[in-house]
Amino acid sequence: MVLTGSGTFDLTDLTHVNQDSVSFSATGVFPAGGQIVVTRAGKGIVYAYTMSGTATSFGTGPAAFSSPEYGTTLGLFAADKLFYISNTYVSNSQIVSKSTIIGSDFTKLGLTSGVYTFLSGNNTITVTIGNNAVAAVPEMQTWATVMIGFGAIGFGLRRRKVATRIRFA
Repeated sequence: MVLTGSGTFDLTDLTHVNQDSVSFSATGVFPAGGQIVVTRAGKGIVYAYTMSGTATSFGTGPAAFSSPEYGTTLGLFAADKLFYISNTYVSNSQIVSKSTIIGSDFTKLGLTSGVYTFLSGNNTITVTIGNNAVAAVPEMQTWATVMIGFGAIGFGLRRRKVATRIRFA
């Protein structure tokens, strides 16, 4: 299972409520505790910002650790209503983070599928667990091509002459 973090975070008018020095040799999820951490390996300082939201957990499962790969350090602690981000993060810059949990899936982790939304200042933090993607809507060119194809098939069937033979035995 892959954990990713992406988007931007606006630090304007936000004051961090906590500063922690952390070592991220292992990251991952703790569904029952409402915790998700996506990071790169190493040590660093993270700032905590308050957030609001109704979710306090992401399921019933125990903690599962992942291999940190790359990106901006992110942490979301739903029960504590805190969002952590690296102190080196520049406001509104692109976030791209990835960690992988090897040999596990949603069932083993006890995750509950859904879309969880939190607010922090002007930011909306969305956690999507499971396959909650909205189905893609075809573009106009695709619809036009399909309609032309159906028209050509109909035209071909209409123009075909059907020979009828009657035989008497």
